[in-house]
Amino acid sequence: MTVEEITSIEFAPEKLEEVLGEKGLTQAKLNELSGFANHNTVNKIINKNRQATATELLKIAKVLGVPPETFVK
Repeated sequence: MTVEEITSIEFAPEKLEEVLGEKGLTQAKLNELSGFANHNTVNKIINKNRQATATELLKIAKVLGVPPETFVK
């Protein structure tokens, strides 16, 4: 998926949380592995306190080893 394609999808934070559980990762660990400067970026995305950018979704998908489409509603 390209950044342009991701920009047009409806992101499902609950699916991200589900994959984290399946992979046995915490939000903090995913945040660290994704290289996000803010230590609670993943938490804010999952709790719908902010939208994930296309670039963030690509990073998260890469770290988790899943296609970005995994997080589509």
